[in-house]
Amino acid sequence: RSQPELVIEGGERLADAITATKIGDLGPVKARTDRWAVADRYVWNEEHLELSSQASELIATFRSKFETNNDPVCIIHGDLTGNVFANSFSTPVVLDFSPYTRPKRIASAIVVADNLLWHGAGSEVADLVSGDDDGLARALLFRLVAEQLARAPRHFANLSNYERVLDILDW
Repeated sequence: RSQPELVIEGGERLADAITATKIGDLGPVKARTDRWAVADRYVWNEEHLELSSQASELIATFRSKFETNNDPVCIIHGDLTGNVFANSFSTPVVLDFSPYTRPKRIASAIVVADNLLWHGAGSEVADLVSGDDDGLARALLFRLVAEQLARAPRHFANLSNYERVLDILDW
């Protein structure tokens, strides 16, 4: 298995385990105000933001890939990349839980987006979420918005990575 496959497997196992557990009030998860939570709500049209005019064309392209769906929502880990490791038996071990209430497929799409944006992956990594342009577009927009909202962006809010990914995906 490739590293992204292992990370996705760890995220799916975690989401399944959480879904199988009776969890009480999700209010604290939904009430978060950090930039990632704000970006997540923006992607799902639950919050409005004014973003840079430079990002507007990218945002429009990502939103054009959105589809209406009725996927069941569960608690997912929204930042699996860099937080899933393999133990000595190649079992995924998940760290640093970042909870979101979204369809399970979104966690996998974020892993693919991260690998495309920041880890030099080619178009083949998109096969891990094959047929889910909606999820991948939401994941890319989530990362773009979170980066735009950062006081000191790790990737300098550089839009060229997103433009490069659009080329890779032929969007």
